[in-house]
Amino acid sequence: MSQRPDGRYWMAAGVYEAPSRLYITGLEPDGTPFTSVRLSADQNEGGEGYVSGNMTATSDGGCVSLLSQSINAQSDGWILVKLDANAGVEWAKEIAGVGIAGYGVDFLNDTPEGIWVFSRLWALGNGLSQTYFALVGHDGAVHWERVLVLPSFLGTNTSVLPDGRLLAILNTGSLAPIGHLLALTPGGNLQPIVAIRNTVVMDAVQHTDGRLFVIGHTPDIGTPQSQLVMGCYQNNQFLWARTFSLSKEFYTSADILLDAAQDSLTVTVSNTAATGARYLLRFDLSGQLSWARWIPSYENLQSHTAPAADGGYIWISTSPDLKPVVAKTDSNGLFPACDMAPVCHLDIRDTVLKTTSQTYNFQHTVRMQSVAVTATPRVLQSEDYCPPLPLLDAGIQADSVACRQSALQFGRNPAASGFSEWQFPGVLNSLVTGVAPVVTFPDTGLFTVRHLLTLAGCTDTATATVRIHPVPEVVLPADNALCPGDSLEILAEASAGNTFLWENGHQTPGRTIFEPGVYSITVSNTQGCSDSVQMLVYPPDLPDRLLPADTFFCESAFVTLAPDTSSGWQYSWADGAPESIRRIDEAGIYILQASSPEGCVLDDSITVTERPHPEIPVEASLPDSCGRQILRVTDAGLQQVRWSTGTNGNVLEINTSGAYSVTGSDGFCEQTVSLDAEVERCPECFAYFANVIRPESGGANAVFAVQSACTFSGFLLRIYDRWGALVFESRDPEQAWDGRWQGKTALPGVYTFTAVGTMQFGDLNFPFEQAGGVAVLR
Repeated sequence: MSQRPDGRYWMAAGVYEAPSRLYITGLEPDGTPFTSVRLSADQNEGGEGYVSGNMTATSDGGCVSLLSQSINAQSDGWILVKLDANAGVEWAKEIAGVGIAGYGVDFLNDTPEGIWVFSRLWALGNGLSQTYFALVGHDGAVHWERVLVLPSFLGTNTSVLPDGRLLAILNTGSLAPIGHLLALTPGGNLQPIVAIRNTVVMDAVQHTDGRLFVIGHTPDIGTPQSQLVMGCYQNNQFLWARTFSLSKEFYTSADILLDAAQDSLTVTVSNTAATGARYLLRFDLSGQLSWARWIPSYENLQSHTAPAADGGYIWISTSPDLKPVVAKTDSNGLFPACDMAPVCHLDIRDTVLKTTSQTYNFQHTVRMQSVAVTATPRVLQSEDYCPPLPLLDAGIQADSVACRQSALQFGRNPAASGFSEWQFPGVLNSLVTGVAPVVTFPDTGLFTVRHLLTLAGCTDTATATVRIHPVPEVVLPADNALCPGDSLEILAEASAGNTFLWENGHQTPGRTIFEPGVYSITVSNTQGCSDSVQMLVYPPDLPDRLLPADTFFCESAFVTLAPDTSSGWQYSWADGAPESIRRIDEAGIYILQASSPEGCVLDDSITVTERPHPEIPVEASLPDSCGRQILRVTDAGLQQVRWSTGTNGNVLEINTSGAYSVTGSDGFCEQTVSLDAEVERCPECFAYFANVIRPESGGANAVFAVQSACTFSGFLLRIYDRWGALVFESRDPEQAWDGRWQGKTALPGVYTFTAVGTMQFGDLNFPFEQAGGVAVLR
């Protein structure tokens, strides 16, 4: 917020719309709005607009402000917007890569030489930033842009020095911070003033006599004893320094201002520990405190206190529902319509501010270009708002009786404000902070609870007594199995005088369980403390059967009964058989009894029958007068028939006499029968081989060949020497061996032969096979 030359005010505030918008509102000296516009970063109002830092009035009655294109994207950069006295857009400059919404580190100042810009340049890519400075003419012409190549984590404020230079403040480091005060000339030259070691500088102001007054904090900000420091610097040294604290409160920002007569200092401090508060402290120029008071204020990090032309001060805060609140004091820092509370205790001591040296690298940059911005008129209404002073009441709201090991929540008066500290002697060794701590009391007895409420140095203390009763102890049996058809008696063990309540509503210590399930009981004592336990009654894992299905054994055979045994089980046969696995060769009903590891008793039975061997009736038939015989099994109900010759099926044709057997199965048992069969040979079908040949005799014995009155449908003759070498092979019964091998006369000696084939006699075919020896003589 900033005051115009005509006494009116300009106010910039972010409004939580969709998307968020920057509103520029003009206020009369009495706080009544006379105009309001909503800024947008493009012509169709689709882009976001947001404020981050100061907005300042200009000498022509208008103002300049910083508008972001996106509340999240820092790479989009700021837009510097110049409005005329009627809130119309004169010009806008986009500053690429500079600024980020919500950090409160971007500032504007107006002087006759132009508009000063102080912001962040996000150019390092590691979470740090460099400092950006620019001077822009009132017509929008960019005089110069500079970057300070010094990684900084916070810029805090700027002001115009009496000689027209810009006083800029920035801080580097975090654990060991250094506060830098720099002066910039309208020509763009950097003139370092002082670097203060181990201090975060928040604001500074210069007297016309050259004295520079500084406000900041030490690195321990945020601890239960936050330290603010204030000093006076002149002629390259600190003339004095003070440290002061508002006990156990945390400060987010501070401003230091000279009044119009420049004979006193006013320090405003923003605080968040007391649900938001603004402290107003008055000092003389030697650092002596004149008075201190405060008012509830919901801090807006993007605003700073500014002096008004009548010697008073203006600031912007926010209400609990995030609406901007504008405040104006008189020259004594008072609100005519709102009470301000005194600060009960303010510890101020002398301290030392140490300076250090720093090298600065100031470089040219080019980041501004013209861009379009839309200003849409809006109608705003205002109303008087005076926040009530918080109640300093440490009264404790909590149950006075609890049970051991129960979590008991403590609370304070909902209308009270301040910093709460809780003590639980005998329970916790350390302090507990917060509005509503939750504490578990591990032991029984009486305990004293203390609550210390601190607000602006004022304190209030309250105590309460809590009685912790014992919790009854109850024990149920361990989880147990319940066998089918059985019942289980369970008894809850607890001390006398307690009441019992089972999950089904029964109110006796014991009960009988008939079904598996989860059973729970709650035991309560006369003090209302209770304990609940439960036990699981589960069905044991029992098999459906102990024995296989009914079975049989074949006549003169046996069957083996092998029950499905499991570890931990015990088995016994009803007939007294000693082994669980037994051989059965008698028909009957066999009963097996078993006991599970849980004690469940089961029994199962199996019926074993004896199955007789199947009958194998065989009949023989002679389809011809000689040469073959047909053997036939006449029972067509057999599942399988197998002959000793390897043939399967009910019918076997034989050509030679001999003993034969057949095995038949009905699918369960099998039987084998033997029989002798006589086959009458046909006399005409006889194969003859000579046993001596004389290859060179020229007679009937000169060759070796088969001789028969029957014909052959298949024939194979092979002759081997005594070493097993094949010397002759023929598939033609008419072909004879002439005693030669490989074109030469075979050596005299005995040669072996084999002959196989099929002989035909009429419609009959007779297989034959013959082997022997033939002697070759010379």
